[in-house]
Amino acid sequence: MDDKLEGLSDAGLHWYNHLKAIERNRETAIVYCKRHKLNIQTLYDWRHQFYKTGILSKSKKNQISFQKLTIANPEPEAVKSPVKMHFPNGVIVEMQEGSADSRITALLAAWK
Repeated sequence: MDDKLEGLSDAGLHWYNHLKAIERNRETAIVYCKRHKLNIQTLYDWRHQFYKTGILSKSKKNQISFQKLTIANPEPEAVKSPVKMHFPNGVIVEMQEGSADSRITALLAAWK
């Protein structure tokens, strides 16, 4: 067992293993907690405690980055089929058939 985990309670080890699984699976904490029926706030509390005590360290590779999205044809044109976007934080955006491309562009621009 890793030296920094010595003396960790069963509960602490339980949450440490979940946090490492999130990292391995490259999932967001929210998605992982929903899938495993875990309390997100409890997970955040344990993560904070692990950062504070040095059991876990924040690293750039685990942070989510965003990439610019460019819509090829910004002309307002009706979407011919429904659009459904799933974001890593668990948010789902659905646009009905016939929604204008400009509405989708405006919605995405508002999230900057």
